[in-house]
Amino acid sequence: MIAKLDHRMSLAISSWTARTRGVKTIAVLLATWLIWFLGALALAAAFTSFERLKYFVGALIIGVALNLLLGKIKERARPYDTHSYKALISTWWLGGSFPSDHAMLAGVCASLLFPLGGPWVWASLLLAGLVGLGRILVGVHYVSDVIIGFAVAGVTMLIMLQLTPIL
Repeated sequence: MIAKLDHRMSLAISSWTARTRGVKTIAVLLATWLIWFLGALALAAAFTSFERLKYFVGALIIGVALNLLLGKIKERARPYDTHSYKALISTWWLGGSFPSDHAMLAGVCASLLFPLGGPWVWASLLLAGLVGLGRILVGVHYVSDVIIGFAVAGVTMLIMLQLTPIL
């Protein structure tokens, strides 16, 4: 039942995006380019101290390893394959859908900006959320792929805070 709801929501969202010209352009920007901006901010924050740099590198390694493990446990075709439609971005290099690597990376990048406090916390959460939303809008991920990708980032953050406090 939850899987059907996930499929219906994802299909409805990506179909709406494909039909709506302005949203389509914004969705492509969110899904493909915003992660680079968030990553650049995270790198700038990482290079402010050796502890933050260790946190960033460790979080990336753990996050990627967890995503690979989860992807092997639950292999899942991309929405555009399952529902036979054309994704709004290039898909030649994409593997399985579950979990979203972009959401995990966005979450890890955002977590590096949390210690800066104030508006950085909210801005980083907003940017990460927009990356995940963009991936759903362009039809390359299901809603649950993005949610689990963010959850992996959260677990990664907790592990890394135990190993390398960055505050």
